[in-house]
Amino acid sequence: MRVLGPVPGAVSVAEFKRATHMDEGTEDDAALAACLAAAQSLVEQATNRPLGPREVEITLEAVPGLRRWWFPCAPVLSVAQVVVETETGAQAFDPARWRLRLAHDEPQIDFAAGALPSSAAPCPVSITATVGADPESPALLPLRQAIVLIARDWHAAGITIAGEAASPGALSFGARAMLRARPLSAPARDGVRAFGGLRMGERLDTRVTILRPRIGDDGLSRCFTGWEELATLWASLRETAGDEAAAAGQIETRGGARLRLRASRRARQITAADRVRARGQLWEIRGICAPAAGLIELSLAAIMIGKAAG
Repeated sequence: MRVLGPVPGAVSVAEFKRATHMDEGTEDDAALAACLAAAQSLVEQATNRPLGPREVEITLEAVPGLRRWWFPCAPVLSVAQVVVETETGAQAFDPARWRLRLAHDEPQIDFAAGALPSSAAPCPVSITATVGADPESPALLPLRQAIVLIARDWHAAGITIAGEAASPGALSFGARAMLRARPLSAPARDGVRAFGGLRMGERLDTRVTILRPRIGDDGLSRCFTGWEELATLWASLRETAGDEAAAAGQIETRGGARLRLRASRRARQITAADRVRARGQLWEIRGICAPAAGLIELSLAAIMIGKAAG
């Protein structure tokens, strides 16, 4: 999903200072603004709920016969156009051949029968839409509070938000609780299952991003240069009791988790060298197994702040 215009701030520097009883001096305003922007981005990724309207472009590979497609975020305020790439070039769909449904809770587009080309291979479809909720809505107050908590912790710890450092790792308990309370649920097709390896009542209702090490060449050897997104998938995430690890001369307990996801082509590419970003937290992969046909399960351990910057 590519953002086409500016992203409105959900919490201003002035609001942050009032909420945290900070002095009104301006010497830290630039650093605070960067922390707030990064915290808002993290909250939006963790909940799949953009805070504030913005125009986006989403590109998908539409398989032949596709009749319904779900947006990766909510709410969707409007859809400007739907464009399909054909052998003869880009072609805008007639609005009468598609419609936006359940725009606030579970946004999706229904295509009319035969609307997509009947080719054997998937075709690229580009959707331009305006997404995002009013950050002043009372229902989103916990997410704005989470932004304040996260930015306050980062600023107090002296964490600089720049480039790769925008993934600082562990969050406070309060911030994580607020993020867990308001995720965007998975589409109904991934709902409750009593078969296929999922436990009774288990849902693939957490949006997770798989990060892969990026390897570059410095002229002398191949070296690690950062992390890049491999895939964003629906999964079931169940946090478990953590283990103890040494950090800065102290023993800290870091959480663990079990992550289950469909054994799709992308999911089968996951390795132990990858990382997982979910619920505003970075996780390292401790183990991979297939507990049942069609499922992949990852054993995860939370990455602490010092290690997350690596």
